[in-house]
Amino acid sequence: QGHAAAVASAQFSRDASLVATASADKTAKVWCAETGKCLHTLMDVRQVLTAIFAPDNMLVLTAIPGQIARLWCSETGACVRSFHGLGRWLRSATFSLDGDKVLIACRENTTIWSVETGKCLRMVNMAGDWVNSAAFSPDAGQLFIATT
Repeated sequence: QGHAAAVASAQFSRDASLVATASADKTAKVWCAETGKCLHTLMDVRQVLTAIFAPDNMLVLTAIPGQIARLWCSETGACVRSFHGLGRWLRSATFSLDGDKVLIACRENTTIWSVETGKCLRMVNMAGDWVNSAAFSPDAGQLFIATT
């Protein structure tokens, strides 16, 4: 029932009822925090680098190397949306506090995506700097991008 390879990340849902894990075994998993039972296995095509919950716990965002991130329904395990055309070397992925947007930081750019439509709302190219991480301000009106 556990992962077959190294676990890259783990995160509790906001209400601490669920845990999402991401693994090199090409899966993310959603677990019941109380019982430890695996509720859903989210299959992907490459190692999963991160798995995080939306603020309302209804979606799980996963990201893999190779320019793809996906949204999954945490209740059914179904993939509901894919974000394609991301930069190489994914560094971080997160939701806005209202859950309406996804921020994905890759080595050479950072993109903001609409959760509802799956469309890219904005791309910030870093012109030679390598992106390490990115975050939304609480109102999602500003970005913080950490570079080297």
